[in-house]
Amino acid sequence: CTTYQMRNFYQQFRDGFFDSLDVMNYIQHYKAVQMMKTDDVVLDVCCGRGLLLPMMRYYAKDIKKYIGVDIAEKNIKAKYKNICNNKDIDPEQHYPFQTEWVISNVAEMSDKIEDEISFIVYTSSIEHMHKKHGEQSLVECSKLLKKNGKMFLSCPNIPEGQDGYDTHY
Repeated sequence: CTTYQMRNFYQQFRDGFFDSLDVMNYIQHYKAVQMMKTDDVVLDVCCGRGLLLPMMRYYAKDIKKYIGVDIAEKNIKAKYKNICNNKDIDPEQHYPFQTEWVISNVAEMSDKIEDEISFIVYTSSIEHMHKKHGEQSLVECSKLLKKNGKMFLSCPNIPEGQDGYDTHY
């Protein structure tokens, strides 16, 4: 897979340099946060910089726990930095819910997560995986998601021939 990071739409909006993809990414993250319920344990699949966290801090502060999973530790930016202004934070003080980050290939993550997940957010990342890894990541999500849990899954509609991984179908 790739470790491509979605543009930081907060910074794009702040700088006045954004396009329809930034707007779409903001809307899908906002919608996912609106769907979160009190005491949810939220799994952010391919969390990268943790673009969900600023919205969750204000609009989903009653969740129980946030778990971010990413394949590379260097991708995880929100553990000790506010991704909106790049200032240092202490996650235990900054977020009103528990936070945890897991370094794992999402196609193998169920062995590393002990919590029963009630809400999964999986945005704009499956299209960067080889098809078999993308499929396996969905199997892993189903192993972790508790009965009656919810999953918010999205990926961009990529023009044909633009992406070699061919998973957008």
